[in-house]
Amino acid sequence: MKDMSGLWDEEFRKGGIPCTKRESPSTTLRWFLANAKFVRPENPLARVIDLGCGTGRNAAFLADQGISVLGIDSSAKAIEMAEALVKLRETAGNPGFDVRRGRIDQRNEFLRDSSFDGAIDIFVSKHLVSPLERERYKLELDRILAPGALFFISLAAVDDGYYSQLLPGGALSGERVVTDPVSGISSKLFSREEVIEEFRPMEILAFWDKQGKSKMYGEEYDRHVLAFIFQK
Repeated sequence: MKDMSGLWDEEFRKGGIPCTKRESPSTTLRWFLANAKFVRPENPLARVIDLGCGTGRNAAFLADQGISVLGIDSSAKAIEMAEALVKLRETAGNPGFDVRRGRIDQRNEFLRDSSFDGAIDIFVSKHLVSPLERERYKLELDRILAPGALFFISLAAVDDGYYSQLLPGGALSGERVVTDPVSGISSKLFSREEVIEEFRPMEILAFWDKQGKSKMYGEEYDRHVLAFIFQK
């Protein structure tokens, strides 16, 4: 398995990819929270893990909703930035959240079995490009999520305006693994059907086919994002 934590450290220092410099929460996360109360009204989210938490912006938003949050990330620089955000929030009297360094495709002994009733994966596991990495990720996810837990994932679609241009044979070619020429970080692109199959036997509760424009490295692209709410 390729350890990309060094590439991510550099990316968080430079602030190139939008997630490394944005302060506001993901719009897909807002969608998830708005829909979670309808798809599982009898059991509000209480304990959520932010997989690949980065700077902690999404974990902070969850904490503001009264949710207990643990963010994990493999990047030492990202953890440093997230811990700084926690300190700022606590100084201001805002709710904090926990942060730990760890890889999402490995067993983390500090995570107990069935200890979360929710997990968010926002443009994170798409960077696990090998079948072995993805299989280990799903095993760890299954271990730490309680029965009935909600799993939210968002990722780039195969025809996303930025990533699809990097495919040598187009959107229907091979494994659809691309490497960002600026950051050197790899991604795997999925179709809607492939994501559903990837996380089977989880049940899909909601889906958002999000399309719009946003910038990558200062240039605007037509972006296509797939967002899912699954239930274990």
